Amino acid sequence: MLAKYPKVVYFSGHTHLQLSCPNIYYEEINVFIGSSSVRNPFDQESVPLSGSISESLFIEVDDQQVRIRGRRHDLRRWADGVDFIRTAERLAPRIDRRRGNEQL
Repeated sequence: MLAKYPKVVYFSGHTHLQLSCPNIYYEEINVFIGSSSVRNPFDQESVPLSGSISESLFIEVDDQQVRIRGRRHDLRRWADGVDFIRTAERLAPRIDRRRGNEQL
C-alpha cells in the first residue's frame, strides 16, 4: 500500500523495543522505525528492561531531509548509534555503531 509513496517515514511505538535493538530501523521503499518507549522499553526478546530507562525519537524535518535521532531521557543525552537522515533521493550514509558498517 505504501509503495506508491516512497517518501513515507512510518513510526511505530507498539512494540516498545529499545532503540539499541538491531532491527529498530528498516528501509526498503519506505522507512520504518520503532520509537521505543518513554516508560518500560523492551529488549530484543520483548522483555521489559529493568531500571528507569526512558527513550524516544527526536525528528527534524525540512524541505531537504528528515533526520531521526534517538534520545535517552534518563541519561539526558542522545542515544548512541541512533541518528538517521533520509533525503529526498535516498538515505544519506551514516555509520551505524551497533552494526559497525555503513549499510542501514
